[in-house]
Amino acid sequence: MTKAHLAGPSFSGIDTFWRAPFVSPEEVEEGHVVIVGVPNEVTLSTRTGARLGPKAIRQHSNHFIAQTRATPSCEYVSVSTGEKVRVPAELKLVDAGDALVFPNDLARTAESITETLRTVTGRGAFPVSLGGDHYITFPIVRGFSEGLRRVRGHERFGYIQFDAHLDSAGENLVWGRHWHGSNARLVAELPGFDKKNMAWVGINGATWTDEWEFANSGGACLITRPEVARIGIETATRRALEAAADGVDAVYLSIDLDVVDVSLSPGVGSVNFGGITPMELLGAAEILAEADIIAGMDVVELCPPLDHSGVTGRLAAAVLLSMLAPRLFEPA
Repeated sequence: MTKAHLAGPSFSGIDTFWRAPFVSPEEVEEGHVVIVGVPNEVTLSTRTGARLGPKAIRQHSNHFIAQTRATPSCEYVSVSTGEKVRVPAELKLVDAGDALVFPNDLARTAESITETLRTVTGRGAFPVSLGGDHYITFPIVRGFSEGLRRVRGHERFGYIQFDAHLDSAGENLVWGRHWHGSNARLVAELPGFDKKNMAWVGINGATWTDEWEFANSGGACLITRPEVARIGIETATRRALEAAADGVDAVYLSIDLDVVDVSLSPGVGSVNFGGITPMELLGAAEILAEADIIAGMDVVELCPPLDHSGVTGRLAAAVLLSMLAPRLFEPA
């Protein structure tokens, strides 16, 4: 494929992530980074629109790749570090489309998501899921862990969640047990997971007592937004990573975009004031990108109808750029 063929403005072409080739989950190869959209929003308790998140993140991702491939060298320089990076013409990146969702059948949707991630991870790939509401992290992690158990014999797993919320609710009188406020508790109940290897970063505002007690028991690592402000995002991120990675075979990372202050990133369903800044989230991503033990991730809760300027969608794409660049790009 020629450079001229790869070049083109971001508003043209087919919106796969970074213009990556489309493959089915069964065609994924070992060593690939695999994009999977999960356009589910049926468990939302907040403003709707997250089902449109995967399409929007793909669209925003193409601004970067189009701009880079518009130059003959296909290189860019980090202004903060001076590091020069080359984007290869052939990336180990594919887009596997969207997991099938069934809006009137949550159990069927969850099993579909699990099967898709089990297939992708079981073929030796690094899965990157685009949400969708945060509930999807539970069936994603279920498939992720089952796939790694099958292909690599992994038995112990860690979990890191950047979020304004704990998402550790038990039985809820309105929303039940399976919704976007329970995904972390459901993950904790999966085989191979222990709360001492679970970490939350950026928790903000107020939360139910049962969630607070759940997250503050069993040795879990809980770093609130006020604590992040006190110790700094670098220390907070490294502390979370250390806790999640201690004695495990692989770590899963989940990023809820509402961890960022809503005044700086309005395209989310939940309104949270005083969250971390976009630069703090990007700084955390740069640290986490160097951790080989992280074997899968998601970015969730983008709500495009509320993202009138596109800033939140662009932030999601930028976070993924920071996370994936070391895996896919070359030093120039």
